[in-house]
Formats: sequence, C-alpha cells, structure tokens
Amino acid sequence: LLLIRELNSKRPLLPRNWQPSAETREVLDTCQVIAEAPQGSIAAYVISMAKTPSDVLAVHLLLKEAGIGFAMPVAPLFETLDDLNNANDVMTQLLNIDWYRGL
Repeated sequence: LLLIRELNSKRPLLPRNWQPSAETREVLDTCQVIAEAPQGSIAAYVISMAKTPSDVLAVHLLLKEAGIGFAMPVAPLFETLDDLNNANDVMTQLLNIDWYRGL
C-alpha cells in the first residue's frame, strides 16, 4: 500500500514550495495544531463519512507530516447504511495491517 510505505518513510511527503488549495491548507493547518498540542489535550481526530481503511491511514499520514510525536487516535465515523454495513470489514482490514496494529 502506498499509504503504508509513506507512513514508514522518513522523507517529507509534501514538496517544500508546494502551494495547496485553501481547503487542503485548512486540513494541513488542523493537523499542525494537533501536532503542536500537548499529548492528551485532544482526545481523537474524528473522520466524518469514513468509508475505507485509506481514510484512516491518510489522516495518520497527514498527522505524521505535521510532525506529531505521539499516536493520535483516529476515529472513523461510518454514517451511511452502506458504510455501517461495511464497517466491520473496514476495521478488520485496518487491524490486519502491521503498522496500524503497532499504534
């Protein structure tokens, strides 16, 4: 998986001179605030409308890119009927990833 490879990589994900869109900048700034907050002061990063394991892994990657020094819980919200029906499979897939189990 690309996301797992990037989570294990020591190189920066984003180019130094890259200019993100306003929406992307907001997400990156949110991750930066979380990374700079004292551990335990923010309980979890909640993902609305989560559908796949990559939704969870992508948040972990962005938090890593922001320089977080601790394992922030990432809580996927499965909000549609289809997503709720698939939630067990999604969580099983996540728990079958060595990197994720090591959090």
